[in-house]
Amino acid sequence: MPRLLTALDRPALVVPVHWDDFETPLSNPPSTTPNDRRRLDAFLAAVRETAPRTTILLPEYLTPYRLG
Repeated sequence: MPRLLTALDRPALVVPVHWDDFETPLSNPPSTTPNDRRRLDAFLAAVRETAPRTTILLPEYLTPYRLG
């Protein structure tokens, strides 16, 4: 992860996707197992450590976002 963020010149925005249990029906908030949540938390911590100025957008289902 740190190498990727560095190679991307510490992007302004990171949007985590496919971290939840995509075998279950969509819900908002997404249903997660404790292991899914630990993996997400580790990912978010790695982004914050490597690229502290990067904004992390954890999207909510059925919510439109306008970027840019």
